[in-house]
Amino acid sequence: MKFYCWFLLFLIHKKIGYSQTEEPILFAVEYQFIHVNDTNNKTLPLTKNMLLEVGKTNSKYENFSLTLLTKNTKSVDATLLQADSKVVTGGPVALVTSDAMNSETLYQLIAQRKLIKLANLGIQSYKIELPLNKLNWQIESDNKTIGTYKCQKAITTFSGRKYTAWFSIDLPYQNGPWKLWGLPGLILEAYDEKREVQFLFKSVHRQFINEQIRNEFFRPIKTTEEKFLKATQQFAQDPSGTVLANLPTDEKLSVPVIYQDENGRILSGNDAKAAIKRKTKKIVNNPIEL
Repeated sequence: MKFYCWFLLFLIHKKIGYSQTEEPILFAVEYQFIHVNDTNNKTLPLTKNMLLEVGKTNSKYENFSLTLLTKNTKSVDATLLQADSKVVTGGPVALVTSDAMNSETLYQLIAQRKLIKLANLGIQSYKIELPLNKLNWQIESDNKTIGTYKCQKAITTFSGRKYTAWFSIDLPYQNGPWKLWGLPGLILEAYDEKREVQFLFKSVHRQFINEQIRNEFFRPIKTTEEKFLKATQQFAQDPSGTVLANLPTDEKLSVPVIYQDENGRILSGNDAKAAIKRKTKKIVNNPIEL
């Protein structure tokens, strides 16, 4: 018996590109992202692998597991086959991940000085356009090698934190992880002075060369950070109801919930709902942007 997530496959198979500029991927850099989001529990920071796909001027930054998922749709079926057989046999489900209840993608459009944030909650996609803030970097003389790349040190202050970054002119691109950019070489490592936020180099990937950097979300709603935060909170409290409200039908449906935890484990039914409730109650007293 085959199980599938209707809305997730909908997003994957029916994407439409909306980015103003599309560029071939020259290479990609994998980072380990570490964030101490609860200062009362510093031994258990949020940790995940992120991927920065780099083009001539643009870049795309997202969860590495999401990158692999969208490039290999067979993994969707493989993942959901692990779920309880009572979940669903066709039809929509509310798939919730442990990653802040949503998956975000950031595009740095350097030529346009624009940052585009894309995210989906259930079957609905959202688009937030922001200015690519100019960072006032102080470049220092310190050097070190990261991987096989000679890097130089730079310091800046951004969103309430003082960051140290290590960039390499061997990779002459102004991009970097997250919202960090603007140096004469690609940022391979960055961290704030308390080491509560870290972007640590893991490896360079070449397998995505010549694929395009593009907007891959389906008909996103243009919104603001404030409105998206409110939508995120609503989805976290009632994933089933949110998915149901966004379905293009008046038919009364029961939308099951599937939850994927930090270890990739799939939960369904009451177990999924309990895990989501615990997640929403998790203390986050140290956001990445202060």
